[in-house]
Amino acid sequence: MTIPERGAGRARATRPPVVADRRARATALYLNEAMTWDQIAAAVGYASRGAARDAVMRELAARSEQHAEEIRHGRVRMVGMLAALVNVWQPIAHDPSNPLAVKAAGIVTRALHQLAQVWGAYAPAKVEMTATVATPADLDAQRERVFIGLMEQAQRSITAAGERTATQAENFLRTQQDRTNTSNEQEATP
Repeated sequence: MTIPERGAGRARATRPPVVADRRARATALYLNEAMTWDQIAAAVGYASRGAARDAVMRELAARSEQHAEEIRHGRVRMVGMLAALVNVWQPIAHDPSNPLAVKAAGIVTRALHQLAQVWGAYAPAKVEMTATVATPADLDAQRERVFIGLMEQAQRSITAAGERTATQAENFLRTQQDRTNTSNEQEATP
């Protein structure tokens, strides 16, 4: 018995022309017009911004490498548009006397969020971490080193303060002695 290859004998599924056209229009709006997901959803007829984003991402994934440059240019245009938006609205957002400050802050926040998405700042990153396991004896030794260091530092501070105090006391005594000598000299002079 031979096992047929996977997918053999089945008709290949293709998306209907209407779906393909909607995805293409949504992708063009994303790349060329730098519209928000809400605007794309409204213009093309998707139920939500999530549906518009999913459709555009599927279309971009389906495109071949020859369109990679077009995608990069679209992202650059979007970054430029979002940066300009931030530059215009950020001074207004920082001016509490301006009645549009709250609206401007929202616009700036959303634009910065979209910039982070475009550049992939929210993408998961692989992080390598190493940890050492310390025994109770290691922890005790570390505590002892810290305690000794703190005691030495405190001793140095006390010594320095004592030296300053001794110097100040000597200066005070010299000043008093000089005053006494001056007053005695004035009394002795007729």
